[in-house]
Amino acid sequence: MSAIRFKGVRNPLPVSQDTIIDHMGPRYHLASGGLSAFRQLISGQDRPAVWSFQRLRTNGEAGLTRTLVRAGALAGLTGGAVMAMLSMVLMWLTGGGFWAPLNLIAHTFWRSAPLNGTFSAAALIIGLAIHMMMAAFFGLVIVLVARHLPGVRSIVVAVGLLLVGAVWPAMQYGLWRAIDPVAARDFTPWVLAIGHLMFGILAATIAAIGVPAAETAPRHRR
Repeated sequence: MSAIRFKGVRNPLPVSQDTIIDHMGPRYHLASGGLSAFRQLISGQDRPAVWSFQRLRTNGEAGLTRTLVRAGALAGLTGGAVMAMLSMVLMWLTGGGFWAPLNLIAHTFWRSAPLNGTFSAAALIIGLAIHMMMAAFFGLVIVLVARHLPGVRSIVVAVGLLLVGAVWPAMQYGLWRAIDPVAARDFTPWVLAIGHLMFGILAATIAAIGVPAAETAPRHRR
């Protein structure tokens, strides 16, 4: 049994390691385990390497998520802006009024909005905000779909067109008509259809260009 001596203490009593263990009990094992883990951490062995890999992978996934969100916002807002301008011009050319599309969108949530082409600042702000939020949402949906499609980007554009092709009748003749049948009826159907078509082309094209290929994309067999 070896004694443990402490510096600066004259004539110390012999204290064995077994005595310390018996006295400290579980606290000794906890401290010993913590010291061992700390030594392993600073030496870069075993688990720390796994932690580093997991941290790197987490940072990579966060970066990819930011890239997808930016691409979705860009795709949706660009397509939404072009869709809104095209719809406004077409409604104006057909006698419905230049501001009619945004007025009708605003009327869905604000019943005081005009149902014709009369300019209203409040309806402009409300209608544009609702339209661009919906556009950004569907742009993100297209980008997420594009992320998991094969590397052939023409498929992304085709899927984007199919998606908005399904959204248009579901919105005008389904959800929108259930919420505000007057506004849904007064929005010229073929104008809204062409607007959705243009949105799908632009949003899917931006998604095809800006989204990295998915890890699930087909790989060449060796």
